[in-house]
Amino acid sequence: MRILKLEEDKYESSLCCGCDLGKFDRKALRSSGRHCSGPRERIHIDIKGPMALSAIGKYKYFLILVDEYSGFTKAFPLINKSEALQSYIPLCEHSWNLLKKRVT
Repeated sequence: MRILKLEEDKYESSLCCGCDLGKFDRKALRSSGRHCSGPRERIHIDIKGPMALSAIGKYKYFLILVDEYSGFTKAFPLINKSEALQSYIPLCEHSWNLLKKRVT
């Protein structure tokens, strides 16, 4: 942890970086105006990897799916990036069978 030494005439003690950064103000993000009206209407997808260390089963990548409406997150371990579509298709079929909605 790095300690910041501030001018002593302004402050009585020095603050650590976390304390100093915690005092900054941050502006709110602007809303895009487009929101989902139900679950599985919009799903965000990302592939993370390759990881420096493979997980048990030689998994080096992870397919991460996030439902924008509910925030539900699901991760699928992958050995190769090419397996991503094979993991995504069952989710689309499940949402069609359950909700009669297509994933966009």
